[in-house]
Amino acid sequence: MQGAYNEIKDKDFNIVGIVEDGYDNEESVNNILSQKKVTYTNIIPNEKFYNEFVSLMGDFGGAILVNDKGEILKAKLPGKDEKQTILPVLSKQEILDIFKENSK
Repeated sequence: MQGAYNEIKDKDFNIVGIVEDGYDNEESVNNILSQKKVTYTNIIPNEKFYNEFVSLMGDFGGAILVNDKGEILKAKLPGKDEKQTILPVLSKQEILDIFKENSK
């Protein structure tokens, strides 16, 4: 996602990451983000946010793109139920395409 962020960061569009397994390991998460040169905002959830939102995303993560009105433009969320399809996280091209479709 860093590549997509680099292309859109100056165009009223933002990416925010949620570090699924970071709520009890903040120092390690910050080290990894620094090593990988991640510059977009990442949220390290507290236990409440983890339990009420992050844990519902399953073990494969996901991606949600939301506009400035809070409307979901696109979401790829794998289900915890094995009967649901496991979808990949949004690709850089998908993010850029959605940005272009929703740019002013």
